Amino acid sequence: MRGALPYKTVARLKPGVTLEQARSSMKDLSVALAREFPRTDSKIEASVIPLRERLFGKTREPLLILTAAVGFVLLLACANLANLLLAQSTVRGRELAVRAALGASRLRLLRQMLSESVLLALVGGAAGLLMALWGRDLLVRLMPATFPRGDEVWIDGWVLLFTAALSTLTGLIFGIFPAWQASRPDLIEALKAGASGVTPGQSSQRLRGALVMAEAALAVILLVGAGLLIQSLWRITRVELGFNPDRLLTVQFELPHFKYQKDPQLNADTISRILTGIKTIPGVELAASANAIPLIGNDWTWRFAIPGHPSSQADGQWNANVRSVSPDFFRAMDIRLVKGRLFTEQDDRNTTKVALITESMAAMSFPNEDPIGKYLSLDEKENTVIVGVVKDARYSHPNNPVAPAIYQSIAQAPSLVNNLIVRAAGDPLSYSIAVQKAVWAEVADQPIENVTTLGRIVSDSIADTRFYSSVFSAFALLAMTLAAIGVYSVVSYAVSQRTHEIGVRLALGAQRRDVIRLVIRQGLTMTLIGIAVGIGAAGALSTVMKSLLFSVSATEPVTYIVIAMLLIVVALLACYIPARRAAKVDPVVALRCE
Repeated sequence: MRGALPYKTVARLKPGVTLEQARSSMKDLSVALAREFPRTDSKIEASVIPLRERLFGKTREPLLILTAAVGFVLLLACANLANLLLAQSTVRGRELAVRAALGASRLRLLRQMLSESVLLALVGGAAGLLMALWGRDLLVRLMPATFPRGDEVWIDGWVLLFTAALSTLTGLIFGIFPAWQASRPDLIEALKAGASGVTPGQSSQRLRGALVMAEAALAVILLVGAGLLIQSLWRITRVELGFNPDRLLTVQFELPHFKYQKDPQLNADTISRILTGIKTIPGVELAASANAIPLIGNDWTWRFAIPGHPSSQADGQWNANVRSVSPDFFRAMDIRLVKGRLFTEQDDRNTTKVALITESMAAMSFPNEDPIGKYLSLDEKENTVIVGVVKDARYSHPNNPVAPAIYQSIAQAPSLVNNLIVRAAGDPLSYSIAVQKAVWAEVADQPIENVTTLGRIVSDSIADTRFYSSVFSAFALLAMTLAAIGVYSVVSYAVSQRTHEIGVRLALGAQRRDVIRLVIRQGLTMTLIGIAVGIGAAGALSTVMKSLLFSVSATEPVTYIVIAMLLIVVALLACYIPARRAAKVDPVVALRCE
């Protein structure tokens, strides 16, 4: 049928033929078909898409974004590792100075420190693998059913090798600077400092502060991304569907072509008898049939014209989704009638062909007019009179705009593809066996597929958004935790190094609240600088997430403000614990120790 366009072909290119050559050949074929069949093919052009891109193209960009998020979390962990090693090298300054004084070479000290950092990284990598083993099943369960090769996600030898290599590399890269500093101790100062340890140099302190700022900035980027995705998920779950999916069972089957395509009346009568049988099942409230149901991508697009209408396009440029439904379809789906009437049992092949149109179709084709009683023509066939207007129902992904649609009576336009919609009094899946038996009672041994609930179909339609928001949120939560640990460790270490100073301040009359403010100010200043940098970077990077967002701007100001306030609160808590400990320093003990 030349008016139907949902055909796809899989072909293997001959050796030596490039993708561009194949596209050029198909373009030439499209031009030839348009010349031979101008009415149906003049606006159509074949497209050639690599199968890999067809299968994985939609997940490529989201997976790249998630990979970047993983990289940010890794950088946060590495920043904490570098901070730990810097602090450790300062604490161990006297030990390293003694080793150097006893003849240890700089290369020997450098090798020792790097070995320790790589060992820490490998232990962390092993712990990460254990968590991955535990979380693998959870990750697979979160994946949408349409996620390509999701069931093949597993931890194999290549994953182990990659983890070991990455752990070793990060241990070397982020341990080199602390190791380099530790390998050149000032022998005189270190040995003079005695057991109290070595005071960290300005370069070490600045580096630790810079690492905290970087951690805060990375945490902001991940939290902003997670916040935008969570908002998207929240808004997409509240999209007006135009129908009520509660307590609806859907069953799909296709009547045999050899028997029913040649006899439309037999087709319509068979569907009518099946629906009559289903309605006799105890607990079934309504039963209907349609050639397409929402959100599973089986809608059909046809050209239409409006005879005598000044804006009607004779060349067939107007398109609408055309659906064949039984009379009880709108009541079963709870699609509201706006004006006119719904289909009745009297709308059969012996009466005038009638149609219902959606509100968007009425607004597009009959602006400022009442469409009731007007005629339309599908693919230049006989005219159909419009008898009613119904609310729009979303048949494609909630992220897509609602397309105009035309409903035909299934008795006047029977379809071989049938989707049964059954509204039940209880759990719809408990009626699936009885419904299938009602089908087999009329069409013996008829294969039946896609037995599910419309609620599950609606849930699956946003499964990809739910998956990405869940995974990204987990990364963001981990990032915030690592950033808080980083701030706490730096401030806590600074307090331990400034015990003498704090003791002097308290001895000279400083109040404990003054000490708390002093410590918190130090940690909060670093965090605020990092948050400011992170907000700027998030604004620049969040635009790459546009394809994952729904009704949310990538620069939503509320999200940025909430994330900034959240991180400030977390930083305050991370600073307050060591600040409170510093305020409890006994001046006598602190000064005596010095």
